[in-house]
Amino acid sequence: MLLTHRQLSTEKHLLVSAMSQVASAHHGLCQGRGDYHSPLMKTDSIQLMKEGVALAKQTWELFSSELPWPAQDFHKIFTHQVSQVHYEKVFQELNMDPRKGRQDCILFGNTGSVAALLSLALAEEEKDLRSGDKIALLGIGSGLNAVMLGIQW
Repeated sequence: MLLTHRQLSTEKHLLVSAMSQVASAHHGLCQGRGDYHSPLMKTDSIQLMKEGVALAKQTWELFSSELPWPAQDFHKIFTHQVSQVHYEKVFQELNMDPRKGRQDCILFGNTGSVAALLSLALAEEEKDLRSGDKIALLGIGSGLNAVMLGIQW
């Protein structure tokens, strides 16, 4: 995904809303050693999911209040996906229709920070996006942080 000024864009997709928040008090829930040759990661996965979903819910409420349309009007919602359980929990807690998303983690596993963009690219490749579609990209990461983008396709 390349963000550029509308006069330079060849696709004419519009970024219409964005929200980002952090909950850095939970930074210790997922830690890695920076050794490239012998990486080690320690994660409290249960607490990380609980706090990550709570941050996502808080961010979604703020994000929704800034949108130029009602949140239920999204045609597609592409999320960060650690697992199927995580995917289902996020959609449930944010009161979103899971049929608007994609569970690409089932096929590809945890693709980390590219999960939402991978789902967007696959949907575009499969011709599952229409001009004018309202799309949400939701990222939730260790540390904790959440980024949500609203796009008019």
